[in-house]
Amino acid sequence: MFPIAVYVLVCLLTHNRDDPSWSHSGPELGVANWGGLIGAYLSDALLWFFGITAYAFPVLLAALALHVLRERARAPRSPLEPTLRLIGFVGFVASGAALAALRLGTATDLAAGYGGILGRLIGHPLQGGFGLPGATLLLFAVFLVSVTLATGLSWFAVMDRTGRLTLIVGDWLRAHLKRTPEILAARSQRIEREEVRRVESKRKSEREPVRIEPSPPPMVEKSDRATRENQIPLFVGPTMPGQLPPLSLLDEAKPSINKGWSQEMLKVLSEQLTAKLRDFRIEASVVSVFPGPVITRFEMEPAAGVRGSQISSLDKDIARGLSVQSVRVVDVIPGKSVIGIEIPNAHREIVYLSEILRSKEYDAQKSPLALALGKDIGGRPAVVDLARCRICWSPAPPARASRWRSTRWC
Repeated sequence: MFPIAVYVLVCLLTHNRDDPSWSHSGPELGVANWGGLIGAYLSDALLWFFGITAYAFPVLLAALALHVLRERARAPRSPLEPTLRLIGFVGFVASGAALAALRLGTATDLAAGYGGILGRLIGHPLQGGFGLPGATLLLFAVFLVSVTLATGLSWFAVMDRTGRLTLIVGDWLRAHLKRTPEILAARSQRIEREEVRRVESKRKSEREPVRIEPSPPPMVEKSDRATRENQIPLFVGPTMPGQLPPLSLLDEAKPSINKGWSQEMLKVLSEQLTAKLRDFRIEASVVSVFPGPVITRFEMEPAAGVRGSQISSLDKDIARGLSVQSVRVVDVIPGKSVIGIEIPNAHREIVYLSEILRSKEYDAQKSPLALALGKDIGGRPAVVDLARCRICWSPAPPARASRWRSTRWC
């Protein structure tokens, strides 16, 4: 049965009106039908008599063969089952051909139209008796009943499955509709991030490179006093009143190797600092970097309308973002319109007292109350005259590094 069904299907699919057949005669120029001459006659006869319902014959033959194979494996449910299936098959073909003749009209590629001769014989009398709407409803009801008899299909089961599928699709749509705001928000955020990234890339390409100042000299230039004391006297007498003790009592400053931040690391820290401030909606750019012996100062130029207090209040957040222990915000730098942010170096340089006392800056202070404070951000000795300072500020112990204490000198 299966080979016959396949052969009939091939004959119908390759039907050609110019082939010699029952409804056409002419010069024999060859047969285009894949089924040969017999296939041409067979397909023409089926289409001429049954119309487009002839394409159902191969399907019904295959279903019949499958049914026969199944019936061999089990006993028939009812002795009337083969008869009912035959009636359903005939009703399916007849009602389908009549519906095609009434609703599809005439066909240019089929000799007897879409419904064939059988569709005309059944459809036109019903149309004359019940009218087109009544005949269509009647034939459609017969078509559904015939499908049920021929295949055993239950339309209630079809409606139940259709309703179940509708509920599943409805739940799926409802779940996706609930997620629609989240999806739209995520898409909007992604577009916004891409726009910010594009603007930032353009701004970075147009921005001037960060100017990194050279590191301070490792050694301080010695004063004349330190040079004189390097010469060992031949005769050492008693110390005169008011004479300062020799500098040789102090440890000599060891030459230090600059182990501060590298050039690449300073650029990375500059970008991280700018990005961290942008997270708090503060626009500022690093214009220069000053590496020092103990700390490194980043000089930032804030945008118009940005107050220094906005940046100084974020010192802990900036330190957390840069993964450093602490930062110090310098709101005002004399002679400059920038804000300084100082971070400790990864490897701090040891500042020796002997190095400050041997410097020219300390020797230039003629006051007996000259005080050596250390080195500034540029690595230069910081010396003050205590007689001229009414208030001296000194950093508190490390446990209270964020506070300062003052001492008033009278």
